[in-house]
Amino acid sequence: MRTSDRLLKQVRRALAAVLVLGGFTSLLSLALPLYVLGILAIAASAGNAETLGLLTVAVGGAALTLLCVEAMRGRILLRAGLWLDHTLGQQMLENGLRLGLPPSTLKQDADALACVCQALKERVVLPVLDAPWTPVFLIALTLLHPLMGGIAALCALVLVLVALGQARPVSRLERSCRRAIARVQEWWPSVTAVSVAMGPAAEMAAQWERLNRAHVASAYALGRRMGILQGIARSIRWLAQIGMIALGGWLVMHQELTVAALLACLLIQARVLAPLHRIVASLGVLRGAASASRHLASLPADWEEPHRSPALARPARSRTSADGQIPRLDIRGPLAIGYAAVLIFLAASVSAAILVPAEHLAQSAGLWRSIAPEVKVMLVQHAKGGIGASVHVTEGAQVKAGDLLVTLDTAVLDRQIVALQAQAASVKTQLESLAKEAAMISARPEPTQADRDQVQSLEQRIAALEKESQDLLTRIAAAELDLARSEIRAPVSGRVVSLAVRRPGTVIAPGATVAEIASSERNLLDRLAEPIFRHVHRAFRI
Repeated sequence: MRTSDRLLKQVRRALAAVLVLGGFTSLLSLALPLYVLGILAIAASAGNAETLGLLTVAVGGAALTLLCVEAMRGRILLRAGLWLDHTLGQQMLENGLRLGLPPSTLKQDADALACVCQALKERVVLPVLDAPWTPVFLIALTLLHPLMGGIAALCALVLVLVALGQARPVSRLERSCRRAIARVQEWWPSVTAVSVAMGPAAEMAAQWERLNRAHVASAYALGRRMGILQGIARSIRWLAQIGMIALGGWLVMHQELTVAALLACLLIQARVLAPLHRIVASLGVLRGAASASRHLASLPADWEEPHRSPALARPARSRTSADGQIPRLDIRGPLAIGYAAVLIFLAASVSAAILVPAEHLAQSAGLWRSIAPEVKVMLVQHAKGGIGASVHVTEGAQVKAGDLLVTLDTAVLDRQIVALQAQAASVKTQLESLAKEAAMISARPEPTQADRDQVQSLEQRIAALEKESQDLLTRIAAAELDLARSEIRAPVSGRVVSLAVRRPGTVIAPGATVAEIASSERNLLDRLAEPIFRHVHRAFRI
């Protein structure tokens, strides 16, 4: 294998290490959306300052770990760029001189190396290494709500298509701009004092104007194209945010998404599109670096005995391989620091899970349960209202379907039912008495007209009393139903996010909302798998 290939292979390994560390940073980036969910969905509703403090400490640790890992990623790229510039530059110079390559070829190789090293040192390649982890954030959005994940995935796809569609034109314009710059740079050495003295100055100025005009035209075309691309990328991000806010508001109004989940979706969506936006914005530089990398991969064959000049300084740390010839890129230090930061954060998280009291962990567990399930807020209302006698739950409490939430004062209902039952008993007694009297009169052997009129009058009174008795029984049944409804129970299982009755004696208006319960009875995985199992069942039936 050629020495240049070995050196570039080590740089690719460094990029792979940066990619792996990028996976940890992607997971740590979810700490802020989860923190928003925890604050609004658990700590604020429950009013627990200790839970708020624990969540703040956890997200602070995640942020510090994220900063440390990002710093190590930048340091690895910086070392790789400086190391490649030093080692491969020396190898190209020695190999080119021994092979007798023309200066123009050596300059092209040096320009390609400078382009690649600049992309590494200035961390232009970071968005490309962050983009493969975009599905992590899309999955997180889909877990919060599938429609939110769909919008983010659609916008990400549009950005990818824009980048792929404009990659070739931008690369062509970038090459044209480089050629124009090279022609200007090649022309200047020909302008000497002798040539100026012997030739007309106007002709030399005209030549420079033609060359510079070509350079300006190519640079303007490239800048205009990149400006349009950046505008398109910004517009897509803005439209994505507007669409997600509008859809999130609609879902909140229809009680299919909470406000905390909406804010978390906006934060995650910004993280989804950020690397793709940076790729589009720096498309020209990335295409130039990719072209330069391909040029470096096609360098001539090695010399037989590579020699490293001791006079050249070593700007980046490197170590010599076992054969003492090929220098190696040493990224063990920053890579170890990055892994150590992640391990320390994980160890601290596990230790906190062991040492923190169980009640705080139980409250925090509600956050994880609220991410995957399909969340819907259920309003608990009372049609007739009343006065709260006792409150059995608090905001933030987990309840099951049928659990008692609030008991209304039933003293008035109890007195009303007793009075109605007394009236019903009196009417029943009167009915029995009138029925006996009518039966006795009707049983006479020879009833007179007066007897028949009296029986008719008794029957009319009996009919009126029966109607009154039926009305009393209906009123008693309605009062007993109201008495049964005085116990307000949870219609679904979930978490109490709002409670209107906080103390006994609170007046509840008719039709007012007594409590709001965020239900999570149907898991998202079950909902997504339901049509699959249904089709499988149909297939087996066929």
